[in-house]
Amino acid sequence: MKNILLILSVFSFSLTYAQRGGGQGGGAMGAQNRGGGQQQQRQERPKFNASKMAGVFNYDIDQAINKIKIKKKNKALIAGVGSEISKYNTAINEIALLNKENFDTLNVYMNDVMKTLQVSGDRSKMKAIRGSVREKLQPVRLSVMQEETKLNESLTMLLDENQLRRWKNYQKEIKAELNPGRANNQMRGNNTGNRQRGGGQGMQGGAGGGRRQ
Repeated sequence: MKNILLILSVFSFSLTYAQRGGGQGGGAMGAQNRGGGQQQQRQERPKFNASKMAGVFNYDIDQAINKIKIKKKNKALIAGVGSEISKYNTAINEIALLNKENFDTLNVYMNDVMKTLQVSGDRSKMKAIRGSVREKLQPVRLSVMQEETKLNESLTMLLDENQLRRWKNYQKEIKAELNPGRANNQMRGNNTGNRQRGGGQGMQGGAGGGRRQ
């Protein structure tokens, strides 16, 4: 009996020791993984993209038509909307091509600046630098906005009120995906403004609905 009790005691002690050791090892491994994850996050810092900052992007025609919810049987409307979006994409591609050299130069410059500031830890000049870059990209942004205005005017003539509303919402989604930081800043600014006004008024919507062809 004494031998059995002795064996059980040794087994219980060994099991407890193993669990404590495993827990400590797991904690160390978890800390190591967290440290590795943070290091990887620092290494995978998003690179500056001049064309994206200028608002240059193409619409996926099939995705847009799906978001607008145009019925498949309405082939004439699908063709019309697809044609207008295609015209926009072509114009945007021409703008991107004309400004490719400037985009490449700004990308190299800004990525070097961000890397240097990240190493030094001094980011006091980043706001001024970004402001200067935005100023350089402003002519491109204006060109993109002009093409967007043309597209929206054309679609206003083709879509009914609900379809046009869905199109505008789709535009906002795409822009938010391209510039999540800017979208969050705008949302915080809108919320601050609403609180200052006491929440009496909400954000105004976009243009009214158009008429169907």
